[in-house]
Amino acid sequence: MPNISVIVPVYNSEKYLSLCLDSIVGQSYGDFEAICINDGSTDGSTKILQEYAEKDQRIRIINQENKGQSAARNAGLDVAKGKYIAFVDSDDVVNPRFLEILYTAAENTGSEVVCCGFGKIYDGQESFIKKGIVHPVVYKKALKALLDVRNFIQFSVWNKLYKSELLKNFRFMENNSFEDWVFNSCVFANVKSLLWIKNKLYGYRISENSIMRRPFTAKKISDYAAGIRCVYEYYQHHFPQFWEEVKTNRVSRSLKMMMSKTVKSHDKKLYSKTAEEIKDLYKNGLIGYKGLPIIYKIRLYKFLHY
Repeated sequence: MPNISVIVPVYNSEKYLSLCLDSIVGQSYGDFEAICINDGSTDGSTKILQEYAEKDQRIRIINQENKGQSAARNAGLDVAKGKYIAFVDSDDVVNPRFLEILYTAAENTGSEVVCCGFGKIYDGQESFIKKGIVHPVVYKKALKALLDVRNFIQFSVWNKLYKSELLKNFRFMENNSFEDWVFNSCVFANVKSLLWIKNKLYGYRISENSIMRRPFTAKKISDYAAGIRCVYEYYQHHFPQFWEEVKTNRVSRSLKMMMSKTVKSHDKKLYSKTAEEIKDLYKNGLIGYKGLPIIYKIRLYKFLHY
């Protein structure tokens, strides 16, 4: 069995897919499987995947009807055989030593999650910072490190290597635009040792199709609210002692984003939708004023009295 399973959800990614796959098959550490979930692609992605799979037996293809990125990742988790799990999005690229550095660090320290820095890449600029000495930092309180914005660990899953045993009882929230923060908010409560590597080993593509760059909609407001409810339910059942910290230091960020994007939209219908969700969350104790800067406390008051 491979030591690492790399899960790659693919949906109509023909423009960047070859760059992504090249960066994976060209890894300096070779004991891995790349599980590519073809999520109902209608462009040339299927052909590209088949061509790569014919050349490299480490590439496995799972074809399914379009269900979204979360469902694709879940399909990968269901069949992954590796001791460790990594996630790579099909329009991104990874440093040639991405797996080697993260795997070696995990093995040497016993850390259940290893995180690395990332560089933003744009169309026509397919490179990011690749050099530098590795300076790992170990955190024994992983959840606290994740919640602390000064640590820059990020809530994304794609710049991390997870011990597969850690994820056996976790799956991504499906049909939700912000599944990463929900997933990691719950997973990290179970992490005993986290290792952070500052080096930028992952290339995250900034494009017009990025979730945060698309027009803000009522669906996104519902997704934020659903994510908050999901995290709340998890902590109430498993780690109630951590909830207030998560509420103050992470849920407040989602609340700020909900309010900020709504205010900037100047859309009365969206404002009404956001106010409806915020009132329900506040009534049930899932959000509050604590952890908000003064401007957002004022905004929260306005939404609650809309």
